[in-house]
Amino acid sequence: IKWRKISSSTLDNLVKYKIKKIEIIASWTSYHAWLTASYWFETLANIPTCVYVSAEYKYKKHFINNDTLNIFI
Repeated sequence: IKWRKISSSTLDNLVKYKIKKIEIIASWTSYHAWLTASYWFETLANIPTCVYVSAEYKYKKHFINNDTLNIFI
């Protein structure tokens, strides 16, 4: 698939703030929707994206970095 260059203020801000990774923490229903969103972040912004179920996220070891965007749903 050949993708067109897409420009948006959101994608521009990800570059401006030097975001290297995105972590999305969502509850069960929204988790599935954000799995799709993670595909688009990786495809359009070329940023590695992980999606976690919020009930399980609390057991994960957290690495807080300035270059990681955490989105809590």
